[in-house]
Amino acid sequence: MHLYKAGTDLGNNKHLWGIVLAGGNGKRLENYICSRFGTSVPKQYCAFHGTRSMLSHTLSRVELLVPRDHIFVTIQYEHLNYAAESLKDIPPQNIAVQPMNRETGVGIIHALLHIFHKDPRAMVAIFPSDHFILEEKRFMEYVADGVAFIKKNKNKFLVLGIEPDQLESDYGWIEPGVRHSTVRGTSINQVTNFYEKPSTPKVMKMYENKYWLWNTMVMVSSVDAMIGRFCRLMPDIVVPILTLQEHFYSPKEYEKTKAVYDKLPSVNFSFSILEKAVEDLAVLRVKNVYWSDWGNPQRIEKDIAFLEECVNEEYFFAW
Repeated sequence: MHLYKAGTDLGNNKHLWGIVLAGGNGKRLENYICSRFGTSVPKQYCAFHGTRSMLSHTLSRVELLVPRDHIFVTIQYEHLNYAAESLKDIPPQNIAVQPMNRETGVGIIHALLHIFHKDPRAMVAIFPSDHFILEEKRFMEYVADGVAFIKKNKNKFLVLGIEPDQLESDYGWIEPGVRHSTVRGTSINQVTNFYEKPSTPKVMKMYENKYWLWNTMVMVSSVDAMIGRFCRLMPDIVVPILTLQEHFYSPKEYEKTKAVYDKLPSVNFSFSILEKAVEDLAVLRVKNVYWSDWGNPQRIEKDIAFLEECVNEEYFFAW
């Protein structure tokens, strides 16, 4: 079941690409995963429930909207064996092999430049590979709404926001401002403020406000507008990676990439881009979708316990 259909606006959009971020080390969950599986494997390659890894779930979810040959994955070289099964249907030229983890900022710009190299007119939807989402089709419909918005507002950058149901200082928090438009009854607003992992007192005030949203890190933008933001805010990162373009898809690509990555700092995308580019940022309010960033054992155990109670529900079979 695909959300894009021939003859529709999205179905005819040959310039839509998806980026799946799978280059993390998963250090926060290392001890938990060792105790659960008896080995140290980054969480995106683990099957916490059922037989499919989180990366496999993410790829299947993205494919509801983005054709498989337009899904681009970032991954670390040392994780290739872990990811082989999940990536078997992804074209090899759509896998950016990173010599080491340099955080989300470097991973995203690396992928963007690969896609720009293939398709300068691309629109991109960006997805972390370690999120738990129950109502996957509904969630991807929201992403499709975001794509429709960006097609008409190419200078903007859109992020999907979830309505909080608890205090949470590990997430990014978004304050919606002036409304841009309404899509299927859901508002898309200009972002007034964005805080990545704010202090507990600040989180308490945001939560009490009842209007702030959690940042899902699922984002939509045109490729050239996103690269432009990187050039403006992180030129020291962009310039070295730009030198790699002439080696894309050549036998020397990995060797040249390693030489560049060896000299790059780790850069968090939320701190370096989202917090500093709120004037360009719009947020789409996601409703009636259960979403969780599986960043700590408590969240994972809670959600798995819920799944075990849903043995006769569609959620159980999806996961």
